[in-house]
Amino acid sequence: EWVPGDHITVEKNPLYYRAAEGLPYVDAVIFRFVSDPNAAVAQLISGECDIATQDTLLEDQIPLLLELEQESVLELAVVADTMWEHVDFGIAPVPEYNRPDFFSDVRMRHAFAYCLDRQTVVNTVLYGRSNVISSYIPPEHPYYADGLTEYSYNPEQGQALLEEMGWVDANGDGVREAKGVEGVSDGTQLEFTWLSTTDVMRVQYMQIFQQNLADCGFMVNLENMPVGQYFSNGPDGPLLGRRFDVISFATSVEPSCSRYLSSEIPSADNDWNGENVSGFVNVDFDAACKRALGALPGAVDYIEGYQDAQRIFSEQLPALPLFLHFKLAAIRPGVRGFTMDPTENFEMWNIEAFDIQ
Repeated sequence: EWVPGDHITVEKNPLYYRAAEGLPYVDAVIFRFVSDPNAAVAQLISGECDIATQDTLLEDQIPLLLELEQESVLELAVVADTMWEHVDFGIAPVPEYNRPDFFSDVRMRHAFAYCLDRQTVVNTVLYGRSNVISSYIPPEHPYYADGLTEYSYNPEQGQALLEEMGWVDANGDGVREAKGVEGVSDGTQLEFTWLSTTDVMRVQYMQIFQQNLADCGFMVNLENMPVGQYFSNGPDGPLLGRRFDVISFATSVEPSCSRYLSSEIPSADNDWNGENVSGFVNVDFDAACKRALGALPGAVDYIEGYQDAQRIFSEQLPALPLFLHFKLAAIRPGVRGFTMDPTENFEMWNIEAFDIQ
């Protein structure tokens, strides 16, 4: 039955190939169309609905949902998403983007990483429902590499690297200036802009990181712009046009290293279609990545190439992985068999296993 704008009712198929196993467990499922997220939570609490899917709930409802979970009114199903949030450094912006050369020295990228308290962002902005990551694929992935360079929150180590490079706070105003930094005029302040979208989560974590970096002597200006402007085509778009200092966004998790190949740098030569917006160039990374891309999945060259590329990526740090996004749904106590899958965008992928006690 389909009542437009209200609900769809489906009944189990008696000829289902696993019927001998007693599947599906329930005789019928009703999909209700509820446009108001607050109404959806209310129906979940009242028992009118058993499951609220991830596309029903809003991020600003999470505190309420966590409170309801603590009171055993409902249960939350949370799983890592296939999106990872990252910060990309403007290592080689286009020549027309005139600013001091902050990020070609890998020590600056390392210092930046050590000065970010990523775990606090996971604990607060993401309610402790995600993880800090060290690569562009999660640790659970079969091609995840061991021996990655990791950057735990260590502002003292970050500041030591800045001092080593020649970034000092000679006048005591809290902002470091260049003194003998190669390629940078003496007295240049360590000041740049962190650019991203207006997404609420990004606004929140950028403000936390701004203070982290200030504690290390960086002056970071935040700018959040509409998605359409942010992702506009080159040469004028900030991301694809390589016109930024530091920039953050999310990318789908893949075992692919191709986005950091030197051949992927967006430019007029490729009509600004490359993914390597940092302008990162590393011969060893290119070789490892191309070794993997030229092999069949599962082959030795494929696995070792991807793992070597990750190790080089984590040490050279063209981009700093922040955390994995997460998916969240809510169910009433007594619902069984409901399992969130990182690679499935629809929670009904195993609907035959759903049951209610």
